[in-house]
This record gives sequence, C-alpha cells and structure tokens, in this order.
Amino acid sequence: MISRNQNSGFTLIELVVVVIILGILAVVALPKFINLGDDADRAVVKGTAGTFKEAANLAHAAWVAKGASGTMEDAEIYGKGYDNSIDINDYGWPAQHYNAGGIEEHVYLDNQSDCYDLFQQIMQQPGPTISKEPNSNSDFYVLNKGWVHATNGSCTYVYTKQPKYCFIYNSVTGSVNSYTNTTCPN
Repeated sequence: MISRNQNSGFTLIELVVVVIILGILAVVALPKFINLGDDADRAVVKGTAGTFKEAANLAHAAWVAKGASGTMEDAEIYGKGYDNSIDINDYGWPAQHYNAGGIEEHVYLDNQSDCYDLFQQIMQQPGPTISKEPNSNSDFYVLNKGWVHATNGSCTYVYTKQPKYCFIYNSVTGSVNSYTNTTCPN
C-alpha cells in the first residue's frame, strides 16, 4: 500500500498572492468608503435645493390659483397671517418676505437680506439654518453679491460645511440649480 502525505496549509507563494490581492482591493475600495462624507454633503445640498424648489413651486401654484398677475404682497401661502406669507414678484415666483417700507410697487430679490429672509420663510422651520456670514454654525449662508439687479433676481445659498457646494434660486424663472460636482459659481 502506498501512503501519501497530504499537506493541509498554504504555501508561502499563495499567502503572498492573497496579501497582494487584498492590498489592491484596499487601494481601490478604501477611497470609495472615505468619499461617503462628501456624498452626504452633496445629498444635503441637493435635498435642500429640491425642498426649496418645491416650496417655490407651491407659492407659484398658489399665485396662479388666486388668479393673480404681477406682484402680490404678503400672499398667504402657508396659512393665515403675516408670518405665513410671502411676497410674489411680477413673474409669479417668491421674491422676498421682509419689507420695512410698507407696500411696494414691485417685489425684487435685490440684496443679501432679501435672500436671507426668503430662505427662512420658504423653508419653514424647523429645517436647514441660514446665516449671512460664511463662518457660522448655520447649514447654509447667503453669498453676498452686493446689489442684485431686478433682471437677475437670483440668490446663491452656499453650504457652510463645504463652500464649493451651493444652490442658486432665480426668482425670474423659478429655477433652482444645485452645484455639487463642480465649484459653486460666484
């Protein structure tokens, strides 16, 4: 009878090959897992932009349903009273909320305060927080571009945690565009 010795183990070469394969997988897969934080930041910006867009669409639909044309001061979109109202511009889109000077002939997004007040009103609290300053504990801040001309009428909301991400609301067209795959345009 012939007896065979059966070795039950791995050779040194097999172990080296396995270690090399694991190293290659780690090099390829690890950056994908590390990038999850960046993916979460993108999701926050896109989610907030989507919520903002839907709220603007709701305000526009209410403007249309009321048969309005042109500016609408203190339109009660979210309920009754001034705190639940928003100003609608000539194009039928939310443009501001705060008005220190009484009734206006035209409603425009023409400064940082208008953009700040609009965000707070349209997003309804609790929700993402907003600031006028980049160095704050808020979720977003309003990019201060100085005086925004009525023909432009847009606001840029920058994600505080990742300043290269933002979304821009245009009150003339009602569009909301998020920028998370590229640097936020200034």
